[in-house]
Amino acid sequence: MGESAAHPSREVRGLAGLLPKGVAHVELYRPHRCETSFLSGERASLGRAASPGRQREFAVGRACARRALRELGHPADAIPRGVQGSPCWPAGFIGSITHTDGYCAAAVAKLTDFLALGIDAERVSAVELDLQDLICTERERRLLRSLGTQAETAIAAIFSAKESFYKAWFPLTKQWLGFLDVELVIDMGSGTFSPRCEGAYRKFVEHRFCGRFALDEGYVFAATVAYAEA
Repeated sequence: MGESAAHPSREVRGLAGLLPKGVAHVELYRPHRCETSFLSGERASLGRAASPGRQREFAVGRACARRALRELGHPADAIPRGVQGSPCWPAGFIGSITHTDGYCAAAVAKLTDFLALGIDAERVSAVELDLQDLICTERERRLLRSLGTQAETAIAAIFSAKESFYKAWFPLTKQWLGFLDVELVIDMGSGTFSPRCEGAYRKFVEHRFCGRFALDEGYVFAATVAYAEA
């Protein structure tokens, strides 16, 4: 389930294959070429200080989100900005939006199927290895050291995976987490990861959240989900 548009000359895999059945997603490559508009309340929720570039990014992300909602049978409602910048989804739905240079995507699911959902995309070159002390726990840094030249792509994967987890986590808990508050059990070969947290949420996170990532054409894409209880 999902839709891609305005592809580059060689198709980037993007979120294809990362999201489970029941999640609708829409991806746009070269989103600067897309027509944009706001629905009622969206522009005001962005704030007066938003630059023209940020306004456009916001509008394109909402356009993707509305198209994904339509795949699930929901009409095109406004999706204003909520607490800490999280999108305010229609009742009964959850979702996530991501933007990076040359790419924008949204993913949406029904709350009857999923408890939490987060996606992220980054340019690999934008996440430098020098940032590892800010992004990675000691165990994750040991992993990077063991990977040799692959460490430069691995740190981008860790960064994006943690971003996708946080986007799933925050709307559910309203609890802030830093990069070092989350540790990933990550497998670079299979493109899978599981987040780990200490404290009160430890068992909840370990048993509910799982994620996948992909590296392609200079991008890293990541998605985290938590399933609704049966």
